[in-house]
Amino acid sequence: MMRISGLTLGFIFTAVSLMTPCFAVEKASAPVIALDSTTYAFGRVSEGEVVTHDFKVSNRGDAVLEIREVRPG
Repeated sequence: MMRISGLTLGFIFTAVSLMTPCFAVEKASAPVIALDSTTYAFGRVSEGEVVTHDFKVSNRGDAVLEIREVRPG
């Protein structure tokens, strides 16, 4: 299980979608990113309070899923 903040989730989806070709002649081995949930509501948060949430990321494809870079937003 990997800890990923909600802010970086969009960057991961973008990176994975750019790795997948738009047109495929044959079904090639590919990673498929899967998440149990894509959002989390923290509710009321006081200024300066640190909040965290774990997103469960898994690979349902038949190739290795590599997350090479994560940039916070």
